[in-house]
Formats: sequence, C-alpha cells, structure tokens
Amino acid sequence: MKTVLIGNGNLAWSLAQALQQANKIELLLILGRDEEKLKDFAQWAPVSTNWGDVPKADLYFLAISDRSIAAASQKAQDHGLWVHCSGSTALDQLNPSVRRGVFYPLQTFTKGREVNFEKIPIGLEAENETDYQLLEQLAQQLSSKVFRMNSSQRQQMHLAAVWANNFSNHMIAVAEDIADKADVPREVLYPLIEETIAKAQALGALTAQTGPARRDDQDTLDKHLELLKNRAQKELYTQLSQSIMKNYPSKK
Repeated sequence: MKTVLIGNGNLAWSLAQALQQANKIELLLILGRDEEKLKDFAQWAPVSTNWGDVPKADLYFLAISDRSIAAASQKAQDHGLWVHCSGSTALDQLNPSVRRGVFYPLQTFTKGREVNFEKIPIGLEAENETDYQLLEQLAQQLSSKVFRMNSSQRQQMHLAAVWANNFSNHMIAVAEDIADKADVPREVLYPLIEETIAKAQALGALTAQTGPARRDDQDTLDKHLELLKNRAQKELYTQLSQSIMKNYPSKK
C-alpha cells in the first residue's frame, strides 16, 4: 500500500517510523513546511516542502495541527484516500471533493521518543465501507487495537484523553514543583505515579481513589492548603478536592 505523510511534528515523527517499518506499506514521501525539521525524517523516506512533489498514492496522512487540516486538504489531489489524524476535528472538515477519512491514534507523542504502535488504539472513520476497509487494512498492520469511531465518539474520546493525559501530566508537574522546592528528589514520586496508573487500570479509577478528600479528612486538607503558597495551586487543590468529595459523599 503506497502512502504519503504530510506533517513534520510529534505525531508525524512516530507515524513515519511506524509506516516505514511495516512490511506491506511503502512510504513514498514525507511533506512538511519546515525544511530543518524534515532532515530528521529523511531516514525513513524522501522529504519535501513542495506540494508539487506529492505523488499518486493509495493513502495520504494529514498529521498536522487541527487548525491546518481544512486548508491543507484543499490542496488534496483527486485520487487516493485522504485522512486526518485529529481527535477533535470532524471528518467533514476535509475537502469534500476527495475520498476522506480519519486515522486517530489515541496516544501522546513526543518527537524523539519511540512508542510501540502495536499497542496504540486507533480510531477509524470513512465515508464509505470500501474506504473504511482500506483504512482498516493499513491500520491493522500498525496496531492490534483498531476501532471504528464516528466523529462524535472520537471527539468524546479526545476529551477523555485530555483528562487522562494532559491534566494528569499537569498534576505531576505541580507535584514535581513542590518536591523541588522542598529540596527532595522528584524521583521519589515516580513509584507512586506508576502504582496510581496500574491500580486505576486494575480496579477502575473510581474504586482506586484514595487520599484525604476521599476519606473526608478535613484536617489534612486544611494543612495542605496552609503549605501551598502558590495561589493557583491552592485554588486547584481546593477544586480537585471538592470534585473528589462529590464522588464520595461523607457517611457522617
């Protein structure tokens, strides 16, 4: 299956590697706007910044920012299946004059950090069953976890992913900041973080919840608020604690 990848960001970096390693997929070209960044992609396929170099292919990936998808798809050639990789963008944002679909890998990506695509859930959508089967055939060469998702479902899962990944990562950043200011190695926190995720997976996060807000320990909550000197962190602590307590009404 002949493919073209458009993009030179975090997702494009991981996807290029996965496409190049797949046995039955040929990556013909990687197109991007940043010539300097594209140098890192040349190890997997020819690269270009010129839309005129885009060849005919079976499938084109738009691994670009959400705000660029609609405009970029207007340059799409009238052959092959064109798919974006966004969680929050509807399929109908793509150029209606071409075959279109969605290939959404539900994972966080950082350029230079390798991920195992085999374990990444991929949500697929296409306008007709023939194109869906083509997209599924390709996706199954990259991952063992392929799902059919319509635009509404995908947007909900993207919202869930922001809570699970972006917000939880921010909480870890706050925790690291507190550890740094206490002059304690932040690595002390990492076994706790690992067990938190493992326990949530094993029990479900609602059941796995512990801590002073879960047990309605107001004395500890008050002590923590006294320790917090950063106003934003204090407000966040209060809001999160109140949210947890609403999930577990006091039995007093």
